[in-house]
Amino acid sequence: MRVLGFSALLVLFAQDPVPRPRLEAFPGELRLGTPSLTNAIADYDGDGDLDIYVGMNGAPNRLYRNDGGSFTDVAGDATLAFDNLPPGVTAHCEPILAGVDRVPVVFEATADAAIAGTLADVVAATKNVKGGFLQQVNLIYGPPNNTVFFGTAVRKLAVAVAEEAPFKLSIVEPKVPLVRAGAMNLKVVAERKAGFDKPITLKLLWSPPGVSAAGEVVIPAGQNEAFYPLNADGNAAAQTWKIAVIGSADAGHGAIWTSSQLAPLRIETPYLGMTIDLTAVEQGKDGEVTCKLSILKPWEGKAKVTLHGLPPQVTGAVLEKEITKDDKEVEFAIKAGEKSPAGQHKTVFCQVLVPEAGDTIAHSVAGGSVIRIDPPASAPAPGAGATAGPKPVEKKKLSRLEQLRLEAESTTKEQK
Repeated sequence: MRVLGFSALLVLFAQDPVPRPRLEAFPGELRLGTPSLTNAIADYDGDGDLDIYVGMNGAPNRLYRNDGGSFTDVAGDATLAFDNLPPGVTAHCEPILAGVDRVPVVFEATADAAIAGTLADVVAATKNVKGGFLQQVNLIYGPPNNTVFFGTAVRKLAVAVAEEAPFKLSIVEPKVPLVRAGAMNLKVVAERKAGFDKPITLKLLWSPPGVSAAGEVVIPAGQNEAFYPLNADGNAAAQTWKIAVIGSADAGHGAIWTSSQLAPLRIETPYLGMTIDLTAVEQGKDGEVTCKLSILKPWEGKAKVTLHGLPPQVTGAVLEKEITKDDKEVEFAIKAGEKSPAGQHKTVFCQVLVPEAGDTIAHSVAGGSVIRIDPPASAPAPGAGATAGPKPVEKKKLSRLEQLRLEAESTTKEQK
């Protein structure tokens, strides 16, 4: 389910019977600081004053209620309620946090639920604001550029109970967190009915802020599980989120869809940091990569560190080592090939697998570190190694007057 908001920040508008612009005060924090995304103006509470909705980038969204020119932020976490669902159907969802604009909702029907459908009411409510469901449906569109010629707005959600699907999906809840700048393989299991062996295409229903995932993953025909890769950036919100995976397959009469349960995904800060000193190595020579560690959360046991992203034709005999929470650095011996490209290579990083609860927590650290490949030093020219003697002093050419003076001085000495 997606929660829609308005967009744009304006402060000049006309509301008086005689149209004329009026300048109203708005919160100064909107002028500078955290960039905003989608913004809008609307009179959401119907009091005749235009209110401002601001979708922030990297901060909670704001809804500024205008009370006669005085603006108050009334946004907050919103809860969802579903009324008039078909008998036997339950909706599962978490509150919509102030910093996000959507949340996954999983509908579950009991095994004995009658095949039927209803138009359900959806209500989202915060402490100060209550809203409903709205979906724009484009019915006729075409050229140019898929222009919409006719559509309608739907204010109720269609929910129906269909025949049981030939497979069920479940997420194996992770024992360890996904850390910022880290990765995780989420295990998804399919329970198939007898005789159903078609491939099942998986998609993550929604990604928490700062988390990215593959577009889709396929459970191959006849198999019952797959791993869905997840990655967290360095600013992923550190908290527990609920996620779900939906799957589709050809059930013999077209595609059929089903969903997993809502499963917790825990995002945490990294257990360690790393910096890699600039490494310079000459073509055809040996070198050493020094990785300096900063332990942020101690762990028990040994973690595995693997060096990745070496330049072309640069190798290492051992590129995986073990560390403990007490280590301060780790070193890798490398060798540059004679034809390894000279210059700076900013592709080096390390993956660290930290043990916890019988599993490992994958960290990606020291990204963009540099190895510089230098050409070999110029060889000395043949014979250049011998020490040259002193350069003979060239005699100064004397003028005729100086010659006569020297001859006179010599004659005088002889007479004495």
